[in-house]
Amino acid sequence: MNPSSHTVNFSEAARLAGCSRQHLYKLAESGKLSVRQELIAGRTGDKKGDYRQLIDVAELARVLGPLSIDEKNPGLPNVGLLQAELETVRLMLADREQQLKEAKSREDWLKRLLEDMSATVKLISYSGSEQKKREDVVPKESYTKTVANAKKIIKGLRSQLEAERNRGFFDRLFGR
Repeated sequence: MNPSSHTVNFSEAARLAGCSRQHLYKLAESGKLSVRQELIAGRTGDKKGDYRQLIDVAELARVLGPLSIDEKNPGLPNVGLLQAELETVRLMLADREQQLKEAKSREDWLKRLLEDMSATVKLISYSGSEQKKREDVVPKESYTKTVANAKKIIKGLRSQLEAERNRGFFDRLFGR
């Protein structure tokens, strides 16, 4: 059977074209896809529901490009084509999983860096009485600047970490 010599309903056409019925309805409404109306047996034709809407397979191919039709089983998608598409999707998924793994690794690195900086600030921040006992005390101006700089760095790292946490699963998965 030549697939271009017969008509199909919207469900079959959607399956052949690999798109949704709603997409086909929109194409038909806009005039881009020609639809043939056929009177249903036993109906009078007085109502819109008395007609069946059919799409010629050749018209479907003209509008949407080559269809994936298996020559042995007309009306069914080509298995080889579907397998190739599946392999492409698998490769894309593997790539996204690698990107997600790298993002998690960066997040862990930022967490460790933040913890190290916090520990450094805690070590630098000791009471005045402890400062008098120590001989390797940093001058107060340098100490204040160092602490302020460390706090700025920590604040920036926290905001980066928070931004990474706020990214959704799909944003991480698809690298957005």
